[in-house]
Amino acid sequence: MMYNVDILNEHLKNEKYKNVYLFFGEDYFKKNYETLFKKSIIKDEINNINLSIYKDKISLKTLVEDASTIPFFGDYRLVIAKNTGIFDGKIKIDNFFDIDKLPLSGIIIFIEENVDKRTKIYKLISKIGTAYEFETPKEAELISWVIDIFKKEEKDISRVDATYFVRSLQGNMNFMYSEINKLLCYKLQDTKITVKDIDFVTSKSIEIKIFDMLKAVGEKDLNRALTMYKNMIDSRNEPIMILNMLSRQFRIILRTKALTSMKHSVTEIAEKTGVRSFTVNGYISQSKKFKYNTLINALEECLITDVNIKTGAVNGVLGVEKLIVKFSR
Repeated sequence: MMYNVDILNEHLKNEKYKNVYLFFGEDYFKKNYETLFKKSIIKDEINNINLSIYKDKISLKTLVEDASTIPFFGDYRLVIAKNTGIFDGKIKIDNFFDIDKLPLSGIIIFIEENVDKRTKIYKLISKIGTAYEFETPKEAELISWVIDIFKKEEKDISRVDATYFVRSLQGNMNFMYSEINKLLCYKLQDTKITVKDIDFVTSKSIEIKIFDMLKAVGEKDLNRALTMYKNMIDSRNEPIMILNMLSRQFRIILRTKALTSMKHSVTEIAEKTGVRSFTVNGYISQSKKFKYNTLINALEECLITDVNIKTGAVNGVLGVEKLIVKFSR
């Protein structure tokens, strides 16, 4: 069972909690609600004696036993368990160690990367507690989120520039938030945030850099493509990593080209290629600059270059550079 986020806020406001919570999905929200619940339940550092935090693999039995411990000079015993693997469906769990019979003082918060909703443990937690999947906001919601953060800090950014910010970074919300803070520090004395500030201060994701470089390749602008590549190398990005990203981008462009020809919608293309829907139009535009044979050849060349670099037959930096030159002609 999925809950509206208002339910979580209501629990925090009224300080009436469930015994078990499961948070998964967008990292920014997971981190945010972990902090909110920790502050609400533990309240201050004096009560940290009633807090346990586990990371990575841990048994359900250990978590239940810990949460069942009587709190010391406090109302609650809080156990936070991160990426336990309990919910990924790889291990069959039939013994729940009376997690449904925790004392009123015992609270467990699971914060997971991978959750299989078909598992018995997921269904049990959904029944006795609150399971919440934080979804990554759509582009319009991300843009409003960026504008609101700047507004709270008495900074002004236009919707057009906020859109540029979101599309330029394309990272998760934690990454975007850290870049927002960099901009706030940079514009300490000014109130206006511009595209020029975004380009000067923020770190575009490697995916965006590769995308821009491929745009130059598609436009046969060799000098611009090589300049972008050199900048990535100067920023200490490994050639083999750039090659892998390059191969991935060629693959997405090829799939986008095929799906577009079959009249698939933007939403369908996003689902089938694994990219965000607001980036699809960019890939469609890119796909028009390459022929099918060129994209297929590019993928084959990426594979050959990968083997040559890993076997030492060619220098990594030069190998990727030759690939860029070949498809920019």
